[in-house]
Amino acid sequence: MYRRRGRIQKYNAFKRPPPKAFKPFTEEKFGVFLGILLAAGVHKSNKEHISEMWKPESLPLFRAAMSRDRFKMFIRFDKQNTRNERAETDKIAPIRDMLNAKNAK
Repeated sequence: MYRRRGRIQKYNAFKRPPPKAFKPFTEEKFGVFLGILLAAGVHKSNKEHISEMWKPESLPLFRAAMSRDRFKMFIRFDKQNTRNERAETDKIAPIRDMLNAKNAK
């Protein structure tokens, strides 16, 4: 419980905010997304949690290129439950669906 404007309200730590509406991405933003993935791999940040990559003490390229929330919108396209199966035959399995969607236009 916490006090807000003279009222006592319950605080629910498990209530998630509604998901943000997806905004279509441009080829430029998709290139930025790929650049962030490449930079994360080169700088050994590819195993870090996304929130760690956008902290002030990490590589400034991530924060300068794209917001963390926008990056998370791109990542939502990765089907993590089938990633291992796809990765056995496809090295770019995590982003294959996005590439196919972008190339279909």
